[in-house]
Amino acid sequence: MRTLRDAFCRVGGAIAVAVAAAAGMIGPADARAQPAPPIAPIALPAGHFVALSYHDVAPSLRDSPERDTVETAALAQQFDWLRANGYTVVGIDELIAAQRGERPLPPKAVLLTFDDGYRSFYTQVFPLLKAFGYKATVALVGAWLDAPPGSTVIYDGKPVPRERFLDWDQIREMADSGLVELASHSYDAHHGVVANPQGNLMPALTARIWDSATGRYETPQQWRGRVHEDLRRNSELIERNAGRRPRVMVWPYGSYNGELVRIAASLGMPVAQTLDGGPNDVSQHLSRIRRKYVEFNPNIGQFASMIRDWDRTPAMLRPIHIDLDYAYDPDPAQQERNLDRLVERIKSSQAGTVFLQAFADPDGNGAADALYFPNRHLPMRADLFARAAWQLRTRANVEVYAWMPLMAFELPPGHPVAAHRVEHASGGVPGYPRLSPYSEAARATIREI
Repeated sequence: MRTLRDAFCRVGGAIAVAVAAAAGMIGPADARAQPAPPIAPIALPAGHFVALSYHDVAPSLRDSPERDTVETAALAQQFDWLRANGYTVVGIDELIAAQRGERPLPPKAVLLTFDDGYRSFYTQVFPLLKAFGYKATVALVGAWLDAPPGSTVIYDGKPVPRERFLDWDQIREMADSGLVELASHSYDAHHGVVANPQGNLMPALTARIWDSATGRYETPQQWRGRVHEDLRRNSELIERNAGRRPRVMVWPYGSYNGELVRIAASLGMPVAQTLDGGPNDVSQHLSRIRRKYVEFNPNIGQFASMIRDWDRTPAMLRPIHIDLDYAYDPDPAQQERNLDRLVERIKSSQAGTVFLQAFADPDGNGAADALYFPNRHLPMRADLFARAAWQLRTRANVEVYAWMPLMAFELPPGHPVAAHRVEHASGGVPGYPRLSPYSEAARATIREI
């Protein structure tokens, strides 16, 4: 069963393995492993940097078989490859200083980040950071740290021992070393919440909760209050126990929006890390740092290719446009069958990107008569868009973009902006109906939709 989480060298490498072996972090069999042939590095443009997102680290995958676990020996080789090939590991201080123009980033800069606050960050990663003199960011979930010793916490829908995560003594020691930046990963939002009437679980920070008892969504005001309180609580918890308030927010599951970025900044976290793809440039905001997700325990050749391809974008989008009008049915059971068949067809097509129509145009005149999501201005034909998008992302593994008109909305009679339309000087509507771009009220309505 898929979980929410499944849903976003050279000879010198032997030296790195020896460091890990001497520290007791890997066994003799691991220490004898031979590194893969080297892959030549490439230069980064001035002011650019690569950010890597790690999670758990273990001496063997037998100890932690999750897809994002990296073996200690492999991590040591990766650290050594970075040094041997002229890359410089930087911390948050260096990024902020470069953005302010105080000092430039070194060539080929790399930011190391570790999510979820696993105890392995102290037992496996921290010794390597000290050996290499590298800095790293660790993202902490407050509710897991607050759990009493010997208890269990719910992680990715499963109970796991509290001891799988860091304790405050370890956190303080690492923060005091100057090598480790403490980041917030939410207090209690590293899980899914019911986000539509069909019961889909979506990331807690970005989803508006659906209350089946009342048949209502969380209001925007309730959502803002909830997420603000969560981020505030975690920042104060870290400050109280570690003596330093986090200035970095790491979004659980990489799920965020512009309002969350603003809330984090208001709480003293102007730097935020995502799981978006693409390069980073310190001349731009640090509130959306893009990170490469390190998974499947890459060997050194695969890791080197990952760094080399820091700015690679797919040569082909392989896009598909989907009209939800063809999935919609007034019978909910038939609509579910339609959606299931649609997802399977997209999965078998091997498409990479879906442009999903979020509006209904049953009369085919090119304008939105209704929408497939809750809103204040147009009728909702069915609460279908969020479910369809989530199913496509998690089952068909595609990127989903909402396809919406720019101005072609047919507002219902009686709406205060319904008459703010594009018309011929002699009267009548030219072509398909459109709201007027010259009306501030119409533009405001479109923004709200």
